[in-house]
Amino acid sequence: MQAKKNIRTASSNNITLWRHRHLIRQLIVRELNQQYRASFLGIFWAVITPLFNLLIYTVVFSMILHVATPPPPGITYTLPYALILFAGLIPYTILAEVLGKSTSLILSKPSYVKKIVFPLEILGIVTVGVALIQSLIGFGLLLVGVLIFAKTLHLTALLLPVVLAPLLLLALGMGWFLSSLGVYLRDVKEAVVLFLRIWFFLTPLVYPITRVPDNLLWVMKLNPLVFVVEASRNILLWGKFFSWKEWAVWMLIGSITTILGYIWFDKTRKGFADVL
Repeated sequence: MQAKKNIRTASSNNITLWRHRHLIRQLIVRELNQQYRASFLGIFWAVITPLFNLLIYTVVFSMILHVATPPPPGITYTLPYALILFAGLIPYTILAEVLGKSTSLILSKPSYVKKIVFPLEILGIVTVGVALIQSLIGFGLLLVGVLIFAKTLHLTALLLPVVLAPLLLLALGMGWFLSSLGVYLRDVKEAVVLFLRIWFFLTPLVYPITRVPDNLLWVMKLNPLVFVVEASRNILLWGKFFSWKEWAVWMLIGSITTILGYIWFDKTRKGFADVL
């Protein structure tokens, strides 16, 4: 009986989100504008920041440390290590951005809590939307780098939205859970910061997955970021496809996480006003 009620709750949420799609779009634009409103260059910082990071990675890893990663079998060109690193950092940054902001998402907007008719659940979607838009700028710069060094762009890059779908679902579900938990437990923010640092090193970002011992590889692949990072690199850098079986598994896990995250958020939101 309870399971049916939860399913109806999740289904009604989809209808609610569709009804508020225009509000979600407005809040995403507003959030982006607020981030750069006080700066002289404004929204251009969204391009300058990832471009500067990419240049730093190039100087440090390619020119100073001379780090190089051989291309996969069948690939006739090489890419700077900075591009390979950047391709992995962008998906990680999406998740880190969403989880980091979610811990104080409700706390930072007490006025919305007091508005009885305001759909608080859309704040989580806005956070994911902002992180996604900012990441697309980074992916655009990455493709420019690939075009410069590889002299080509791969059609497999069109699969990027498909690759990111499990990550976005996972981020949304975890974001809903953390935004609610952060209202009641203020230590969640510090715990998430520590968790993200550990997650960074448990993901093959600065090291290739081929360096992971075979007996630990299955443990590594329990990390959802591993699939997204490796798949992103394959479709964007090397023109290779990913495992559709793995994608289906992570889509299922991401969908379940989203549903459970919303159910948790919906059940705990009633006490937000009392705590705030």
